[in-house]
Amino acid sequence: MPAAVSSSSSSRLFALAAALLVVAACATGCGTTGPAKPAKLYPAWVVNPDLPGYTGVIGAAPPQDMGGRDAQYRVAMLKARQELARMIRVQVEARTTTSIEQRGGQATQDYDSEMRLRASQALQLDRARVVDEWVDPETGELYIHLVTPKQ
Repeated sequence: MPAAVSSSSSSRLFALAAALLVVAACATGCGTTGPAKPAKLYPAWVVNPDLPGYTGVIGAAPPQDMGGRDAQYRVAMLKARQELARMIRVQVEARTTTSIEQRGGQATQDYDSEMRLRASQALQLDRARVVDEWVDPETGELYIHLVTPKQ
């Protein structure tokens, strides 16, 4: 005849059995609503459009109702040129330096700030060119990579 099982032992066995059932159920898809969707893979230039010696921008356009691919390309180019023109208007370079010097128990602090504004000569719209393009296979959105030389 089997030995009697105490109530604390049986509650532990019940908790262990319940936990095993939950683990087994989750192993077959607990909490999932379908297969995991992979992250969208954009070309590297979409995230970082600058190239050595060049300033780069991205222009993007969804599929156009009228005009097809040519219209989509023109819209993406217009957006890229607008972004480049926005960048050309004002380019700000700022540099700050803080130094603390301690001599003989006395501390002195120097603060130096320099700011330069560069005008539209820094980038040249007339020398801008498209170096790459990509169409998102899910949305059909066209991305173009427009670059212009830095001076």
